[in-house]
Amino acid sequence: MENREKDDVSDFERSVNYNRAKDMFYGGVSSRMADRIGYTNANLYYLLRLAYLPVDIQEAFVDVRNITVNNGRTLYRLMKRNSQWVY
Repeated sequence: MENREKDDVSDFERSVNYNRAKDMFYGGVSSRMADRIGYTNANLYYLLRLAYLPVDIQEAFVDVRNITVNNGRTLYRLMKRNSQWVY
């Protein structure tokens, strides 16, 4: 959590780390984590699911650290529209 506010930590890296922390420290309950770190449930939800983008989509980026929450929201919306909802 100490790296939470660092600018050099990407949304994708934050997503992977937060998913681990959610399971380790919050019993897998994202709403408890959201309360603790000051995120809304919705914002934390969008951040957490970023780590679950399919590998073929992750590989379409030159570097996964370039994948932002906004990219993820758009990609999931497109996947849902194409019946490829994965999370």
